[in-house]
Amino acid sequence: MRLVLACCLAAACTEPNYVAKPLPPLVVPKQPGELVAIAPAALGFTAGENFVYMVRLRGFTIGTARMTVVDGEIASHFKTSMLAQAITSISHDLTTSIEGIRPKLGAERLSIDGKARQFATDYTGTSTHSIHTAVGAVRAWARLGASAGFLHVIVGDQNVRVELAEPSGGKDWLRVEGKLVGLDVPTTFTCWLDATNVITRIEIRSDGEQVTADLVR
Repeated sequence: MRLVLACCLAAACTEPNYVAKPLPPLVVPKQPGELVAIAPAALGFTAGENFVYMVRLRGFTIGTARMTVVDGEIASHFKTSMLAQAITSISHDLTTSIEGIRPKLGAERLSIDGKARQFATDYTGTSTHSIHTAVGAVRAWARLGASAGFLHVIVGDQNVRVELAEPSGGKDWLRVEGKLVGLDVPTTFTCWLDATNVITRIEIRSDGEQVTADLVR
C-alpha cells in the first residue's frame, strides 16, 4: 500500500499502452455488520506462481509490478518506467519469508527520487501480515457468502487495518470493496478476482488520485 500511495505522487507522462478488458458489472455488496478477524486456513499462494501487473495513474502507464512465489518466500518488485522517471522515480522491493501459512520475516525497500528507506519486520508471535500474505489471505478468504472482516498489515513502519466488505460477484468472478485504516489520508480500494481467485485488477483511491494495477501475465 505504501507503493500505491507513492505512485499517487507520480505524474502521467506517456500515452497508455495497455487497454483494460471490460470488467464485470458492478454489484453493490451487502452492508457489513460487525467485522471479524480474517484467519484463512491456507496461504493463498502456490509455489511457482508468477504475476505481472501493469500499473497506471490517470489512465497512463507508469510502471510494472511483479510478484514471484517460491517455496518459503514471496518477492515483489515495482519500478517506474523510463518516461515516468522524468517526473518521479519510484522503486519498491519487498521479500517475505514464510513459515507454514504465516509470514516470518520481511525486508522492504522504498526509494523515491533516490531517497531510500528500508524496513525489516519480524512477524513471529504476531497476527499481523505482510503485504504479500495479506494478498494471499484475501485470495483464500474471498468467496460468495464470506463474512466481512479485517486484517492487520505491516507497511513499512506502520500497522494498517485492512477492512473488507462481503464479496459480491457471479460464477466466474468476485469483487471485493475495502478500506485502509491508519494511514494519513483516507484510502479505499476495489479488487476483482477470477474463477481461480487470482486478483486480476486492483483500484486504490487516495487523496483524489486513483492507481490501477491490471494483471497482464
